[in-house]
Amino acid sequence: MKPAIHTTLHRIPANRYMTTVSEEWLARYWPALALPVAICVAIGLIVDPAFTFVAFMLLCIILPFVMMMLYFNYALTPEATMAVRPHVLSVDQVSGIDVTFAPDPVTGREYSPVHLDWQEVSKAEIRSNDVVLRLHGRNFRYVIIPYSALTDDAGCSQPTDRLHRMLLETGKIPNMTL
Repeated sequence: MKPAIHTTLHRIPANRYMTTVSEEWLARYWPALALPVAICVAIGLIVDPAFTFVAFMLLCIILPFVMMMLYFNYALTPEATMAVRPHVLSVDQVSGIDVTFAPDPVTGREYSPVHLDWQEVSKAEIRSNDVVLRLHGRNFRYVIIPYSALTDDAGCSQPTDRLHRMLLETGKIPNMTL
């Protein structure tokens, strides 16, 4: 059995978590946002230039509502609060992921640890600075593991390589050359 991979105490900045949510949400729904604006621009170029101003007004109306909807639907979820609280991750190939939270330094409140089985992880995406684990259930739920938080406690190889190999062996990332 391979040793678990541990992280140092870290937290994901709220803007990093919301950037991950926004990237996937906009990649999925951009046609619905762009279509009315494109129609107004086309009508403005062909029929009446006033419609180009309508397109800009649509942008000024739609984008704040999209940002507000993303905030209220995804930034206030338990997964988002789990990411922004200081925590330590322990990733094991057999048992899954354990999240242990540090106590709140101001109030001293302690939070219960969270365990995620590998069945709860639908897909892993390897990025340049971190690994994003997508969770089943609701859309846009993530566990983000930054490479800077990985510790070299096993001494056998780089923790980043070990994490990639572990995710490959669990089947959460497609077969690739590491």
